[in-house]
Amino acid sequence: GEPLVRHDVFDIIDLATQQGLRVHLATNGSLVEQNRERLARLKLASVFTSVDGLEETNDRFRHHPGAFKKTFRALELFQEMGISPRMVNTMAHPGNLHEMEELGDWIMASAATCWRIALALPSGRAKGKDRFHLTDDQSRLMLDVIRERRKRCPVRLSGEVGYLGPWDR
Repeated sequence: GEPLVRHDVFDIIDLATQQGLRVHLATNGSLVEQNRERLARLKLASVFTSVDGLEETNDRFRHHPGAFKKTFRALELFQEMGISPRMVNTMAHPGNLHEMEELGDWIMASAATCWRIALALPSGRAKGKDRFHLTDDQSRLMLDVIRERRKRCPVRLSGEVGYLGPWDR
């Protein structure tokens, strides 16, 4: 879930950093603007958010109109706060593959410092739902997109087991 809904999350992060822990915040970005002053006072090691397609696709996937714009605004705010790295995660699936090139352009032009691409694993919302899983040919296409994009910006593959499907071994 979204950690910024917890009323005590700022105290938890502050205590953790006082104890010498590096804190990385994974947020959907929806509450960053209203908490920007409190977030700016924290010593976050990095921030991580998700964008799962262009605006219409992302907002439908996230079940939240406006999520796309809020996420990119949150990245700008984190940049203003001096927090880096600022990673954007994208789950590649058949419903957004056709948008990956343009989405990569959006991410490169944003305040993100890195793009991380993941494939759906058979767990959570994707469990038992083939519509989220790429075919072997689609996986090859996605790897080609990543290879080309890496020539222009940092792109990482998620480290989950099974990411490479038939090439995992």
